[in-house]
Amino acid sequence: MNLAIFFARKGKLDRAETELRTALSIDPSFSPGAVNLADLDREMGRDDEAEAVLRQAMRHTSDDASLAYALGLVKVRERQHAEALNLFATAARLDPSNARYAYVYAIALNDAGATNAAIDTLERSLKLNPYHRDSLVALVAFCDRVGDQAKALRYGRLLDELAAKSAPAPKLSK
Repeated sequence: MNLAIFFARKGKLDRAETELRTALSIDPSFSPGAVNLADLDREMGRDDEAEAVLRQAMRHTSDDASLAYALGLVKVRERQHAEALNLFATAARLDPSNARYAYVYAIALNDAGATNAAIDTLERSLKLNPYHRDSLVALVAFCDRVGDQAKALRYGRLLDELAAKSAPAPKLSK
């Protein structure tokens, strides 16, 4: 896998692909290899091959959230939103500590018209990841959309607190 990343960064995509396929031939359950190969396939305009790689890996490792998430992204690019939504739900369920999975699932729920479910998803995720900026931004927007101004304001304040804590200290002049 390290060789594949090295070759990909050098623009030698064919060599990167060879290394990733070798890694998967050694261990078909090596999900980071499958996710990276699928991403490489995407970069080369081969989403159909990316899907095949991910589905094959899922047959070996059905409980890896990263595979479901990556396949969900493929399905979004293919405009198969219902299947993508299910895959994002699976990723969020398999790895509830991953704020990114919950966030993307919530965005997909909102896009499907289930804004209240999106809010619930993000609120559950915030219990594990209280400072996930993207989740807070989405919660402000979603709560505002459903007319819950009190919640929108509460999440907006949390976002402001987070921004204040992460802002660089002011430079003092001499």
